[in-house]
Amino acid sequence: MTKIIKIKDCFHGKRIEKILKANFPNISNREWKISLDKKHITLSDNSPVNWGDRYAVGTEIKIIKLPPQNNNWLPLENKMNKIKIIAENEFWLVLDKPSGMHSLPLASSDNENAASYLRYLRPEIVEKADPPAEGGIVNRLDYWTSGLLVAAKTPQLYIKLRGCLSNHRLEKEYIALVNGKAPQKRQWLHGKVAGTEKDRTIFTPGEGGKGKRAISLLENLDYNRGISLVKLTTRFGCRHQIRVQLQSLNIPIMGDVKYGAESLAFPGFFLWARKITIPVNPEQKRSKKSTLSSTHLPANWIDLLKKTGFKPHFPHLKSF
Repeated sequence: MTKIIKIKDCFHGKRIEKILKANFPNISNREWKISLDKKHITLSDNSPVNWGDRYAVGTEIKIIKLPPQNNNWLPLENKMNKIKIIAENEFWLVLDKPSGMHSLPLASSDNENAASYLRYLRPEIVEKADPPAEGGIVNRLDYWTSGLLVAAKTPQLYIKLRGCLSNHRLEKEYIALVNGKAPQKRQWLHGKVAGTEKDRTIFTPGEGGKGKRAISLLENLDYNRGISLVKLTTRFGCRHQIRVQLQSLNIPIMGDVKYGAESLAFPGFFLWARKITIPVNPEQKRSKKSTLSSTHLPANWIDLLKKTGFKPHFPHLKSF
C-alpha cells in the first residue's frame, strides 16, 4: 500500500535517508538504499528520489512499497531498568537517562537509547509520535550526559513543547565536575556557539561572532583539591553549549577529552542535567511551571562524587 510522507518543519533541508529513518526506525539504511535504487520512492508527481536528496517543508514523498522491517528497536530484556520515568501528567512525561546512552536511535538496530526504552515503557506515546523514532522526546542530551529528558504525549504537544524550548521557556540546571578553580562569584556566560567541520563546537563570548546565542549562569558550589563542583542554569539548548563555555574559562569538565580535559578511569565526562522546569500545561501561555529533579546517577559517577568529597551535596542519590 502506498504511503505519503509530508516533510515537516523539523526535517526542512534534511537528507531523504534521515527523513525516512525517522519515520520508519525499524528499516535499515541498506533497505532504504535498495528501495531508492528500485524507484520505489518518488515525489508526488512521480519524479525520482535519490539518496542524499534534500527537500523543503511541505514536499510530499511517495513510498510505493515499504522495505522489510526488523524488530531490533527495543532494549534488551535484561536492561529494561536502565532508564526511569520520574514524573508524568496528561501532557508530558520526564525520563531520567544514564550516561552512555543516546537520546534517539541512530539506526534501526540501535536498542540502547532513550526513545527505545520509552517505546517499551509507553508504546502508545511512540506510536503517536511524529516521527516515531523520536518518541516525542523534546530535548536532547549528549551520549555521556546523564539527566532529564522531556517527552510529549502527542505530536501537537511535541510542537508546543519544542516551541517552549525555542522560546527559552524550559529552564535547565546542570551540575558538572570541572578541573581547576571556578570563579567564586556567580557569572553569566554570554556569547555565540557554532559548529565546526571536526564535530566540535566553539564559543565566542560577547555579542559578536557567528552561531547561535548561548547564555548560562555559572555558580561555584564547592572546591576541593583542584576540582570544582559547579552549577549552570540555562534556557538555551545549543549543542555542546555547557562544555565549550566551561572550556572557555579553562575549567573543562572532568573527562571531557574533546574540550581539553584528561580522561577519567571510566569512559565519558561528568555532566549531569539535574533539573528541568517546564509548563504544567504547555497549551497555556501562562501555565504554572513544575521543577523536576534527577534522582539517579551511574554508580561510577557516585563513586567519583565520594572521592572528590562532593557527595554530601546530594544525600539522596541512587544509582541506575
